Amino acid sequence: MRKLNWVVNGAGASAISCAKLYVSLGVKPEHVVMVDRKGVIRTDRKDLDDIKKTFATTQNINTLEDAMKGADVFLGLSAANVVTQEMVKSMAKNPVVFALANPDPEISYDLAVEARKDV
Repeated sequence: MRKLNWVVNGAGASAISCAKLYVSLGVKPEHVVMVDRKGVIRTDRKDLDDIKKTFATTQNINTLEDAMKGADVFLGLSAANVVTQEMVKSMAKNPVVFALANPDPEISYDLAVEARKDV
């Protein structure tokens, strides 16, 4: 099975719980990049609690836009309209986008499909 790169936008209870569920199903934690309000959760950040440290990456990326490049899966449990069509276009072939922010998603279905037909 090929490695899947995940981006989880949001680091609250829902995002952490979902990320833990996917890890329990076989996703490797090192293939998950989690992003909170301050940016990518990286090992060199000093403001992380023990739960966020579980998902801290050593990758040299700082923004959601950087994290989306080449990603296979986007899981959004964050805020409305934070994902652009350009970010969706930068993802890997046949990407999966779970834009779950309530009441308005990170990117609308219409905009995501308009950006690329294989989403």
